[in-house]
Amino acid sequence: MQASSRGEVTLMVCADYSNAFDTVQSRSVVSRMHSLGFSKYFLLWMIDYLTHRRQLVQIDDKKSDMATVEFGRSLGSILGPVISILYVADLRSELQCDCYQYADDMTFYIHSKPSDLNSSADHINKALTSLRDYSKNCNMALNSSKTNWMLISTPQMARYHSLEERKLPIACGDTPLKRISCTKLLGVHVDQHLTWKTHEDHGSSS
Repeated sequence: MQASSRGEVTLMVCADYSNAFDTVQSRSVVSRMHSLGFSKYFLLWMIDYLTHRRQLVQIDDKKSDMATVEFGRSLGSILGPVISILYVADLRSELQCDCYQYADDMTFYIHSKPSDLNSSADHINKALTSLRDYSKNCNMALNSSKTNWMLISTPQMARYHSLEERKLPIACGDTPLKRISCTKLLGVHVDQHLTWKTHEDHGSSS
């Protein structure tokens, strides 16, 4: 809303990861926590919590052999989202964009005047390249086919600048990203004009 009051639009990317929780590396989490200043005793507790986990698969009365789990974290645990955030704690500095993170949800954006959208698209594409490289180094699979972008503005600005017809070359590597008009962020449906209509429509139909 502040960007709109300044006559700016917002170019936003919603990143999607494939099975992000299954790729968390315990040692990397502890290393990041150490760099963030967590105490020695807390780190030892986290090492005990994260490492040497064992699991088996049971179907009816058949059980597999026990196996040590080297990657991932416990789904449904209270610490799960926190661990995921810590795992990518240094991502913000890599993107050089404003961003929001929660667990495996990643949204980043840039504000600009409508006349500067091509420059903003270049900036976003550089951030996408950084995100792809960072994800690869962290053993996380960025799903380009489900990573989308949205151009947020007021309805008046969209009409005046023909923003809904505006084509921008947003891509992750060689994969062009799909433009969307609405997305769901932490349970809230957000549309390209920041109205509540889409969210209310989903609420009334559920």
